[in-house]
Amino acid sequence: MNAFVSALNLSNVTLAGHSLGGAIVQCLALRSPEWLTRIILVGTGARLRVAPAILDGLSCDPLPSVSDTSFKSAINIICDYAFGPSASPSLIQAAIEDFLKNRPEVFHGDYLACDQFDIMENIGQIRFPTLIISGAADTLTPVKYSEYLYTHIPEAEMSVIEEGGHMMGLEKPEEFTEKIKSFLFRNLQQ
Repeated sequence: MNAFVSALNLSNVTLAGHSLGGAIVQCLALRSPEWLTRIILVGTGARLRVAPAILDGLSCDPLPSVSDTSFKSAINIICDYAFGPSASPSLIQAAIEDFLKNRPEVFHGDYLACDQFDIMENIGQIRFPTLIISGAADTLTPVKYSEYLYTHIPEAEMSVIEEGGHMMGLEKPEEFTEKIKSFLFRNLQQ
């Protein structure tokens, strides 16, 4: 990441990450690179746990195929957990179809990485203005995950999107982007 930022000659960077991406942003923030000035954490936590039914359905032993019923079942479980109550059925169906285009071992690796992620002991060392966005109906990364981040990151603010699930950016795009714009505007003015 340092090489990328350096190649672009950037010095005032905001990193945003959703779910596993939020875990990656937290790890980068703990390194405190000089170019990083603020972070946005969406539907993530300092520790991420994955339901055994999901990991079992994505298991690579034996290697499942995209047509494997356990893989399809795991994707359906993920989408059941990922969307809030006001998400349209067409949005959920589109997500299922998109997810099924991926290889099962990729999903398994991503969800295994989530399940093993845990920086709860170090999260208080993040010293950047931080926006934490959570969906009130997110069952993959519940609001309590965001609350933990909020109470342990000194310069954090938290916002909850009502009826938003884990995919709140797709479900409530206007509200989601407004929260990010507001945070960036306030922090760029300082």
